[in-house]
Amino acid sequence: MIASLFEACLVEAHSICIVGGGPVGLALGITLARLGLRVLLLESGGLGTDTFAASLAETDCVSERRHASSDDTIRRGLGGTSRAWGAGCTPYDPVDFEPRPEVGTAEVPLPLAELAPYYAPAAEFLGCGAPVFDLGEDAPGSPLRTGQITRFARQADMGRRHLAEIEALPNLVVSLNTTVTRLDLDTAGGRIQGVEVRSGGRAISFRTPGLVLACGGVEAARLLLCAQREHPLLLGGDRGPLGRYYMGHISGNVARIHFADPAAGRRFAFAQDADGSYFRRRLSFAPEVLRANRLLNVYFLPNNIPFDDPRIGSGALSALHLGLSAWYRSTQYLRHYRPGYRPTGLESGLDARRHLANILRSPGETVTGLAGILRARADADARPPGLYHTTPSGIFTLRYHAEQEPDPESRVTLSDRTDAHGVPLPRVDLRFGQRDVDSAFRAHGVLDELLRQSGLGRLSWHRDASGTVAAIAAQATDGYHQIGLTRMSHGPRQGVVDRDLAVHGFGNLWVSGTGVLPTGGQAHPTFAAVALAQRLAAQIAASRAGRTAAAAMASPISAAAS
Repeated sequence: MIASLFEACLVEAHSICIVGGGPVGLALGITLARLGLRVLLLESGGLGTDTFAASLAETDCVSERRHASSDDTIRRGLGGTSRAWGAGCTPYDPVDFEPRPEVGTAEVPLPLAELAPYYAPAAEFLGCGAPVFDLGEDAPGSPLRTGQITRFARQADMGRRHLAEIEALPNLVVSLNTTVTRLDLDTAGGRIQGVEVRSGGRAISFRTPGLVLACGGVEAARLLLCAQREHPLLLGGDRGPLGRYYMGHISGNVARIHFADPAAGRRFAFAQDADGSYFRRRLSFAPEVLRANRLLNVYFLPNNIPFDDPRIGSGALSALHLGLSAWYRSTQYLRHYRPGYRPTGLESGLDARRHLANILRSPGETVTGLAGILRARADADARPPGLYHTTPSGIFTLRYHAEQEPDPESRVTLSDRTDAHGVPLPRVDLRFGQRDVDSAFRAHGVLDELLRQSGLGRLSWHRDASGTVAAIAAQATDGYHQIGLTRMSHGPRQGVVDRDLAVHGFGNLWVSGTGVLPTGGQAHPTFAAVALAQRLAAQIAASRAGRTAAAAMASPISAAAS
C-alpha cells in the first residue's frame, strides 16, 4: 500500500526498511512482502514528475563531458530510473565471474551457480520474457558469437508495472516523497540503529531493525560517505574503497559492418517471443578470444545508418527520411517524434535526388517496408523498443558497448555544496583510462578478422586508426550505469559489501544495486542487480524464518514469522 510515513503505527511495524523505489528497491520490497515480511519502502519522489525531488539528486561533476547530468541519469519517483531506461535485460557472462588481469583486483566473490537460480524471478519481475539469453545457435568452439540476446521489458516503468500489486500488498508500505538524509550507525556494535528522513516539510527519526540501501549507485555511496564523516574509520576511511572504482561503459560507433549476404542483417532485427516480449541478437566474443587478446568484455550491435545518408540503399528508409525532414522543416516538431530517429543532417546535406533514386529503384520494397515501419510504430502496446530496418546494401552502423577497467581514482566524494536538505552533494569524478580506449579499439580489429574468417562480412572505419582512437576517447562518457562504488569483495580492504551484500562489519545493513557490481562486463547492469536483489530478499526472509534461501523462495513464509 502507499501511505504516509507519519502514520506511526506503520513506521513501528516494519521488519525491514528499504531506501529507493527503483527497479532494485521494488524487486526487494515486493519479493520480501510476498515472502511474508513487513516492509517499509522509502522513495524520495512521487508517482509523477517532481521538480523538487529531482533537484535533490543533483551531482557536482568534475567533468560534465565524462558524466551525464543527474537530469539525464536519475529519476526520483516510484519506478526510479526505469522511467527512462531502454529496458534492455542481459545477465553477466560467466567470464565476468572469473579473475581476469584486465580488471585488476576486482573479483566477484559470488559464484555464478549461486546467482543463476535468481535469473527466473528477475525476468518475471522485469517482464522481459523467459530467462534464456543464449539461443544456442553458435557452433561449439566458435570464437564469434551471434546467438547471445538482449531481452526487453514489455513495460519499462517498473512503478507502473507493479503498481496494482504494491497497492494490494498489506505488508508492503511505500512512503513517497520521503528522503533519507542520515544513517544512524552503531559502528562499535556493527548495526544500523535508525534513519533520519524529510517528508512533507517535516523531519523525523525512527529506529529500524534492518536497512537496505537500494537508491542507486551514486546515492547509496553518498549516504555512506556522509556516515563516514561522522565515523572517520568507517569502511577504511578516506583511503578505503567506499566511493571508488566508479565505472560505466564506453559506447558509441566508429565503424560500419558490411554483411557479405545483405539478408544476414535480418538476424539482428527485433524479434518477438510468444509472450509478446522482444529480444535482439548481438555480436560478442567467446571467453577464449577475450583472454587471448587481453580484451575487456564488449558486445557489438548493428544499427541502421542515419537516414539522411542515402547510402542506406533502402527506399523505405529514404522515404521515411524525406517525409520526416519535410515535417521537421514545416513544424519544428520532429524532436518529439522518437522512432530512434535524429534530425542530424536535415538542415544541410540533404541529397534528395539520391534518396529518390532509392525509392524508385525498388518501389515495391519502398511501399511494403514503409508500411511495415509505420504499422509497427503505430501500435504502442506491441511497438518494438527501437527502429531497425534491413536494407538491400547490407551495411549497418556498428554500435559497441565496452567494459571499463576499475580505477580507484574514478570515484565519488562529498562536495562542499549541499542540497535543499543540507546534505552534501556527491562530487563525481568519473574517469576513463587509455586501456579502456585501447581495448575497445582492438576489439573492433578482432571482430573484423573474425567476420572475414567466418565469411559473415567485414568492417569499414569512419576514420583512420589515430582518428578512431580519438573518437573512442571522445565517446567515453556515462553516468547511467553507476557500477563499482560500493562493490562486493571478500574483505573490507577491497570493497564495501560482502558476497551477500551486507556492508562489511554490519549485521543489519545492506546495499543492493548496480553499485555493488565489481566489474562492468559487456552487459547493461540492471538485470544482474535485480537478480542480486532477488537473492538478497530470499536470504533476509530465510534468516527471519530459520530456513535456507532456496526454501524461502520456494514456499513463502507467513507474516507471523517476520
